[in-house]
Amino acid sequence: MNPLKPIKTALSAAAVVFGAAFLFSFETRAANWIEIDPSGFWYNSDSIYVDWETGFVAVETAETNNDGAFSYFLNEIDCDSWVIYGLGLLGESGNYNILPNWRTDPTLRRAIKQGSVFNRLAMQVC
Repeated sequence: MNPLKPIKTALSAAAVVFGAAFLFSFETRAANWIEIDPSGFWYNSDSIYVDWETGFVAVETAETNNDGAFSYFLNEIDCDSWVIYGLGLLGESGNYNILPNWRTDPTLRRAIKQGSVFNRLAMQVC
């Protein structure tokens, strides 16, 4: 009887368990949501980037609906003029439906007011 065989078996089993736990513990991209407002406004810190065409900061946001579900939006913030633009909503396909006139449509543009949820968002991402 080999006295090391049970130890090798136990170590192999432990390696498999810890290896699986290590692999499955990685956070998936877009899983780092930060709450901006307790009323249910969040932003995805994994999705912040600079739009090279506009120079604005793009960020994915989410808002809690009355039924507890979330609505997801893609926004761009002009950090110089302190204006936020709504680019589009997350579609059923899992992609954002970018509105072609997001820069010119006044209903998709809003000045960021001090003390607002968008002000807190801009303060963190700009």
